[in-house]
Amino acid sequence: MRLMLRRRNGFTLVELTVTTVMTASLAIMLGTTWRQLSRPMSDLIAWGQLFQEIDLAVAALSRDVGGSQPDYTDSNATLGGKQQGRLLGVRSSPTDANILQLWFDGGNNTSIPPPSWPDLSTLSNGDTIVEYSYSADDANNKYLLVRTRTVYGNTKTTAQYTVASLGKPPKTSSDPAMKITPQTVAVSTTNVQFLQIDLTFTYHYPQETYNPNYEPVTRTCTLVVQQFP
Repeated sequence: MRLMLRRRNGFTLVELTVTTVMTASLAIMLGTTWRQLSRPMSDLIAWGQLFQEIDLAVAALSRDVGGSQPDYTDSNATLGGKQQGRLLGVRSSPTDANILQLWFDGGNNTSIPPPSWPDLSTLSNGDTIVEYSYSADDANNKYLLVRTRTVYGNTKTTAQYTVASLGKPPKTSSDPAMKITPQTVAVSTTNVQFLQIDLTFTYHYPQETYNPNYEPVTRTCTLVVQQFP
């Protein structure tokens, strides 16, 4: 009598179930490992971006509050002259407390220091007003630190450029991306007025839209300048 063996043509239901569970478990472990490995790299990218924007903002502000206008040009001026493009005043804007205004000499101010800020509508002697403000970039969902330079003369000219990207502050923050706070410090018998400038830089991960665990990276940079005259 010849024994006939039946050939099996597929897998059993139990085998398929075990294989599916093992494959799913392996996929979960690989995904978790990949997330843990990629997050440090994402953090490095975020902090690198933040520090780059901070460097740009601090460098621009440092040049402007250094005592003279860094981009001052006058073909009739003597290079190196102490009165050329000197910083005459620092204040927050009367119309918006979170806008920084810097007043630079055009060469016709003889009073050192000047007694008070001028009415900007009356300036016509080549003086320059530099403003730092932040504006919303709705297309990219972020705020920009903007420098506006206005030269007053026979023809008023204005130039504007973006200094740095501030990002968009987290929803939990009630402060604007750029906040200016007046401070009073007693020096000997005199009260000296300062402006504390807080710039909040934020980096939003692309994964934030679908992963609530990705919170934005934020860092606040504080600069202090004297308010005068």
